[in-house]
Amino acid sequence: MSIVNIKNICAVFCGLPGDVESAESLLLRIRDLAEKYPCETGAVILGSNDPTSKRIFALASSFGIDQVWCLETQVDILTLQRHERIDVLAAILPTLQVAHENCLFLMNASGDEEEVAAAVAVRMNAWALGRCEQILVNDENELSVVKSCFGGRMKITRSLSAGIFFAAVRCVEQPRITSAPKTSIVTKHEVSAIEQRPRFFITLLPKSERYPSIDGARILVSGGRGIGSEAGFESLYALAETLGGAVSASLPAVDAGWAPVARQVGQSGKYVRPDIYLAIAMSGTPQHMAGIDPHTQIIAINSDPEAPIFKQAQIGVVADWSQIVPALEAKLHSLEVKSLD
Repeated sequence: MSIVNIKNICAVFCGLPGDVESAESLLLRIRDLAEKYPCETGAVILGSNDPTSKRIFALASSFGIDQVWCLETQVDILTLQRHERIDVLAAILPTLQVAHENCLFLMNASGDEEEVAAAVAVRMNAWALGRCEQILVNDENELSVVKSCFGGRMKITRSLSAGIFFAAVRCVEQPRITSAPKTSIVTKHEVSAIEQRPRFFITLLPKSERYPSIDGARILVSGGRGIGSEAGFESLYALAETLGGAVSASLPAVDAGWAPVARQVGQSGKYVRPDIYLAIAMSGTPQHMAGIDPHTQIIAINSDPEAPIFKQAQIGVVADWSQIVPALEAKLHSLEVKSLD
């Protein structure tokens, strides 16, 4: 007999702005797993009357998710603070039938949702798996997750035995399922009666710099030690603006004072998951690569043909960045002019 006894796989949407973008992918992933693994599917939606929650509910119903729980709030769901989302989920999830059995809760792998998942898991005495690359079903109907570690140099496969698990997964485009959907069982919970902690007073301050943040950027232009100066980073900001992206930096560049610490990517900086990462004049140490999502496409520009970054890149250019970057920006500007004509 298999040691794995997961009976439910359930998506959790905690009322964040990015929920709509991730909902279809996450729900289709659950349906796909249910085609391979004998389990019940579910969705927990924080909110019920706002446009985001209604859209997610419609998707869950159209995909035939077995059970849908709508957690109704008296306030605009987007105004809830992070600790309030955690309090609501930690109070409601244990009361659901899925939490009385063996369940895998899935959330989108964004920084905010990963933090919520970990906090709720602790409050429920559940297993917090963190960010997982894959969810696998083997020939013996055993469920497992695959995680990266040591900057992507090693992968760990963890079998899921009986228990409650929380995992964050990256939402990518999933193939549509053509089988006829089942009718979802919908349950609504009023969460206004939950004892709430005091809200924090938040004062929005002016941005300390005029350039876009690296958080959530789909294109990152990242500079390393080889940029050589703060003036060199001005060229990267210009290129990033042309590409519609943001500028990030390696630890040596931040230590040198050429970029603020808020733009640092790596083990001691931020974890980013852009579609394209343009690595300019950086060696590509394991500590830096640990901050980049494994699915990101890397384009490397470095004058050293032996630079480790080329082993991680999908496209590599051996050249002096100070010649390539201005030429690339000029070419992009010429294409813009032609398209306007």
